[in-house]
Parts: sequence; structure tokens; C-alpha cells
Amino acid sequence: MNEISFDFINLKNEKTKLEVEDFLNHFDLKYTKVDCTIVARVKNKIIGVCSKLNNLIKNVAVADEYKGMNLLNSLLTLIIKKINEQNFKNVFVITKFINKKIFLEMNFKLIYENENISFLTTDDSEFKKYKLYIESFNLKGTIGVIIMNANPMTKGHLSLIETASLQNDHVIIIPVKEEGSLFTYKERVNIIQKNIVQFNNVILIEGTEFLVSKNFFPSYFIKSDEQTIIEQCKLDVNIFCSLFSKFLNQVTRYVGEEPYSQTTKNYNEVIKEILNQKDIGIKIIKRSEFNGQAISASKVRELIYKQDFESLKNYVTKLTYEFITSKEIIIRAKENPDMVFKKH
Repeated sequence: MNEISFDFINLKNEKTKLEVEDFLNHFDLKYTKVDCTIVARVKNKIIGVCSKLNNLIKNVAVADEYKGMNLLNSLLTLIIKKINEQNFKNVFVITKFINKKIFLEMNFKLIYENENISFLTTDDSEFKKYKLYIESFNLKGTIGVIIMNANPMTKGHLSLIETASLQNDHVIIIPVKEEGSLFTYKERVNIIQKNIVQFNNVILIEGTEFLVSKNFFPSYFIKSDEQTIIEQCKLDVNIFCSLFSKFLNQVTRYVGEEPYSQTTKNYNEVIKEILNQKDIGIKIIKRSEFNGQAISASKVRELIYKQDFESLKNYVTKLTYEFITSKEIIIRAKENPDMVFKKH
């Protein structure tokens, strides 16, 4: 191992990135979005690669002639150390089913698997803790569940909540915990909380990174975008079913109809198919409209960016309007157009 060097590459160096891409292509892997990549070299030749995006390990590959030399363990140890230095509680990996054993031998814990992928974490206590947290509500009767990013919350979101509230004894809202939106997790929770006080059967609970995390799309080893969506849906729905196993015969999952994003539309259809197979309810509710067009959070962000405050009033409640038109939010939108026009 003395002849092997390990380097964190400069992700802005296109030449080095192309070198990594070429190496990964030999293993039928795509070099998708990452924030850190480690390469192992011998005489300046890449013999191993390991990357991460936040706390998700990706793009793990070792040249055949160096397998069995603990090179993979060395790469994983370095990338896990980097994740720990960034104060993440958990380290995740989504890998091909055939690679599961490698991670189990490094004390990763299996959360979900099917014939194609395995989803593992270094610490499954957070998953177990969150499941117990959901079960602690001990709700009787029918339960509608809505998982929403609400970036920010619109009149459309409120209409979806109202529909679920009228059709169920209880409604649970789970905000997407992942950061990276124009509005932070804390801000999105705050806006939702202010808007749901009118409902006496709606509960806003803590979000979890185990549900609907865009970081978890296993696209780096699944070539087809359609297949990626299917695998993400399977992962999402099966984790959802596991977390709500105590209430499965009571639960109906509510999602908004998606007229614009084909990806989200496909996602909804796959979720519906899988939940129906498990005899769990799902309702895809028609989006609220204004002037014949579906109300969307992306439209609201666009109007914030344009500072079209009069039009904004047609898409959000007064409570939401007061928050999203603050000077801080307007400046943030202007400085981060990539977040304003980001597709989810």
C-alpha cells in the first residue's frame, strides 16, 4: 500500500473530473453530482475512487487488480472521516445489491433492499427512533399523511391539507428535512405551522432525512432516468411503509397532481402502483388553480424574484405573504437565482 497515494480532487478541474469519469465508466458507473471525491493512484494512474454528496457515499470503485488489498476500506474510511468532520449524524450509502456485503462488513446497517439496490447507514438508531416517534402519537381512526417540501407553502398546499382534513380523522404533515431549497427547513416548518392552526385535526411533525431526500436518488449506477425514478419510489415507499407499519390499515398518503414536471408525475404514478400493491391508500388530488394554471411553489419563487408582490397575493395566504416578502428573503432570492428556478 506504500506506493498508493490518496488525494481529494479539485472538483473544478475539468481534466481531473474527466479522468474520474473515464475510470468509473469501466464499472458502469456515472459520475453524478458530488461535493467531494477521493482518488487512489499508483504512478499517477487512478486505481480507486470514492465520492460523497453531503452524507451519502457515491461512486465507489476499485480496479480489479487492487481488490482484496484493503484499498476499498481505506477509501471508505477517508470519505466517512470527511462526512463526520462536517457533523452529519449518519453516513448513508445506496449501492448495488451485490455490493451490500462490503458495507455490512464495515458495520453498516441495512435499512432497505430489493433485487437491485441496498440502502445502508452507519447508524440505524435514528431510523428506529423516528419510527418510535411516529408510533408515539397513537392515533385512532383514519390518518392522512402528506409529505411536502413547501418551498414555500402555497394556497395549493393549504387546499391539499384541507382536503385531507375533511376526509380523515387525523392528518400528519411531514416537511422534507433536506436543505438546499430557497427557504430553509426551519423557515418552511414555521410557515406551515402558522397556516395550519385553523385545523383541529392536523399535526405537523418533525421531518426526517429518510423520506423523500433528493440526495438518495441512486442515479450514479442506474443508467435510465425512468429506472432511477422507479428505484427512488421503491426506496421512498418502502421506508414510508416501514415507518408507518403500526398504522398501515389506517393510512392514506396524499399527493398533489403534477401537471408540469414529468419526473414528479411519474414519481406519483409509481408510488400509487406500489402502495396499491400493499393495500395502502393513496389519493392524488387535483392542484388548485389561478387563472387556469396550477398553483406551484416554483411560480411563487419566480414572483418573489421579480418582486411582483401584487401577483403573489393570489398564490399564498396572508400569513405566508408576510414572511416571504421580507427584505431578507428578497435579497436571498436575488443572490441565489439557482435556488429560485430550481426544479424539484
